[in-house]
Amino acid sequence: MALFFRRGITTAVLLASQAVLLGEDGINSIGASPAAEQILERALQVVDRNDASNVELGFECIVDTTVESLNAQGETVSVMEERSRRYPLEDSMYDEVIERGGQPLAANETHKERKRKQRFIQNARKQKERGSGKRRDRRQVRFGRELMQRYRVSLGGVESVRGRGCWVLSYQPRSGDLPRSGPMDGALNRSLGRLWLAQSDYALVRLTFRLQSPIRYVWGILATLNAANGEVDFDPVTPGVWLPSRFHLDLDLKLLGGLKSIRRRIQSQWSGYRPVAANPSAM
Repeated sequence: MALFFRRGITTAVLLASQAVLLGEDGINSIGASPAAEQILERALQVVDRNDASNVELGFECIVDTTVESLNAQGETVSVMEERSRRYPLEDSMYDEVIERGGQPLAANETHKERKRKQRFIQNARKQKERGSGKRRDRRQVRFGRELMQRYRVSLGGVESVRGRGCWVLSYQPRSGDLPRSGPMDGALNRSLGRLWLAQSDYALVRLTFRLQSPIRYVWGILATLNAANGEVDFDPVTPGVWLPSRFHLDLDLKLLGGLKSIRRRIQSQWSGYRPVAANPSAM
């Protein structure tokens, strides 16, 4: 999960804010019932190949996000709706807000979005000049070796998800020292959940996660993340390319030593995937 403050509200990006890309690969070399580590390794191998070829940069889509603010009883007190266009920009994926509350952006909001896009382009080009490669937000997390190296997995059986047979892997943090190189590592190191991997091609079809215990952090302000529970679904866009389709997160956050409580229910839907002819440097 990746939590950050933007435009005065708490928003979230988890795994799904970056594409999970899996190619078609048979299971014959492993057999009918491979062990959990073998299943995971096959999925990671395909992710590695697709990451190297930047397959995700060949698609754009629309993302609809709803953020519900909740009171202490779990009742909705306000709702924020936002629509974004997600497309490749400067060899990365960019989310450009195009509507709020079902209405086109006002003139001042359009100006802010234009400035945000300019900053994105400038930062991406600076990274390229420094030889840093593809622009990456360390608050965003994606399925791959860097994420899964901190967990041990076990095979929980076989289930059907939207008509697809899937191996179900449970994951939980390994013992000992775990990675602490980014702002999300503390939360990731205390999270557990399950993966649904398609038996046909090792695609990640669904992922769930749950924070085991509260964690304190500082992202411009002292806060305690008390609870975070979520789920991400993925669907095939074209053969061998799986991209996010649905995201749900329940969040309980305390600010300023517990003086302020923030509870959110965040949902996103990805739709209208289509290939793009090129990866533009500015649009």
